[in-house]
Amino acid sequence: MNILLVDDDRFVLGALLQNMDWKALGLKEVYTAPNISQAKEVIREKSVQILITDIDMPQGSGIDLLTWVREENYDIQTIFLTNYADFTFAQKAVELQSLEYYLKPIEFDKLALIVKKAVIKVEAGYQAKQAANITTIWEDIKVNIFEHFWSAYLKREAAYTEEELKARLSKNHLPYKMTDKFILLLFDLFTIKLSAKNEISYSYPDAKKLRMGFESSFQETFESVLSPHDILLELNPVNGSFLAILNITNSTTEELFPKLSDYCTRLIRLVNKKYEASLSCYIGLPASFQEFHNELKQLQAMNENSIDCKDKVFFLGDYVPVQAEYSLPNLKLLDEYLQLEKRESFTSYCKDYLTTLAQSDKLNYTVLASFQIDVIQLIYSFLKEKGILAHKLIQGKTNDTLLELSSKSIENMTLYITYLVNTALDYAAFSASEKSVASIICEFIDIHFAEDINRNSLAEIVYLDPDYTARLFKKETGTSLVNYIIKKRIDTAKDLLINTVLSVNLISDKVGYGNYSYFTKLFKKETGFTPVDFRRRKRLP
Repeated sequence: MNILLVDDDRFVLGALLQNMDWKALGLKEVYTAPNISQAKEVIREKSVQILITDIDMPQGSGIDLLTWVREENYDIQTIFLTNYADFTFAQKAVELQSLEYYLKPIEFDKLALIVKKAVIKVEAGYQAKQAANITTIWEDIKVNIFEHFWSAYLKREAAYTEEELKARLSKNHLPYKMTDKFILLLFDLFTIKLSAKNEISYSYPDAKKLRMGFESSFQETFESVLSPHDILLELNPVNGSFLAILNITNSTTEELFPKLSDYCTRLIRLVNKKYEASLSCYIGLPASFQEFHNELKQLQAMNENSIDCKDKVFFLGDYVPVQAEYSLPNLKLLDEYLQLEKRESFTSYCKDYLTTLAQSDKLNYTVLASFQIDVIQLIYSFLKEKGILAHKLIQGKTNDTLLELSSKSIENMTLYITYLVNTALDYAAFSASEKSVASIICEFIDIHFAEDINRNSLAEIVYLDPDYTARLFKKETGTSLVNYIIKKRIDTAKDLLINTVLSVNLISDKVGYGNYSYFTKLFKKETGFTPVDFRRRKRLP
């Protein structure tokens, strides 16, 4: 540890440095300062554990210095050295929790004892902090041990054998017994919305804060039925899926299930109000370690097939899988809506169709997936008719996220269909504006003319079929894509030949022709001169 000596009398500082064996007292560095301004600078820049300071100094008192130390939350043991036996000073020193108020003249052996006392107090403080840190770290480690055990157990295809399980529980000092029973609670959060710009928005944008908030809301709501070893795991950050594992060995299902139902309903309301999000809850049946994996699979199957699920609570004990065959929607009507650009009619029909199936117990995951495939194919066919490359247009993070979440609920599927219809109709309208497409291609060529560009690569940037793109471009500009590229390159080459001293070889490379002979031949065809002759003629007076 280090000590700082503060006194405006340089002779006092010299005496302290010369007559005290600081190293023998356990102090590594001894810093000095003639005033509180410099003392503050030392404290900010160095590690100081003990402070010896005069009280009465011209640029601020030792009392002022200790007040600042306390305000800035520095943990420093302070000893006052002073000529003044002033009660007011002494009282203030006590209020500021100084260690000692010592009157000059200095008796170095007595001062050494006071410094030893300060050293002991600093060491005791270190030990107390270390103990507190160890306690905090151990609490975190215990939570991590439970999380690690259950995360590893979930990833397994089947349960541990009895011997393996006993070994793992013993190794990690987990308080579970082979006869323990558990209830699994599965939660699905719905926070995604679609903005007016056809982009994903979140009712609670900070995913990390939402996760922490949901965990806190869960603990608060289920507090009365939670044991210290119950745990909430995040299964999928994208999907907003959580799994709670509750040890119910000492509970009866008769009294537990009504409570869980009530708490899930309360949690749904809390999530609605606090995060403007929706939540679905799935409550399993009591399961042992050996039954755990089968129980989780059944719970996930119920989750997958419960399509009309937002803000609802489901019990595995009441679950009866929906047995239904897929009946085609009116695809002809949906195609008509697309052709007439009736986007709201399209999405409303889809939502009503799915809701009707759900109300008559004819909607499950298989039916929903079949419906999704038909709608996607319909939209892709519509785009193909317009010469638009659907697989290029409909891609990216927004599409991938909405597609992944679409099978979780009717609302999510409607959200994805809305995104598809908006994307398709918006781009169909844009591509019909020939000038817009041609101007985008021209702007791209003007910037990237020196790169390896061709009809196919240019068609990709506007998500159109190459043949259709070429026809559209020529109709609008009066020239072909190839000729437009050649003209841009030759015009740039002319400018470089006239206004720079770059070699013809280098100019050929700069305008996108790595083959010098081909460049020369093409240049002569367009201008009637070789590059060398063109430069010579244009530079003549």
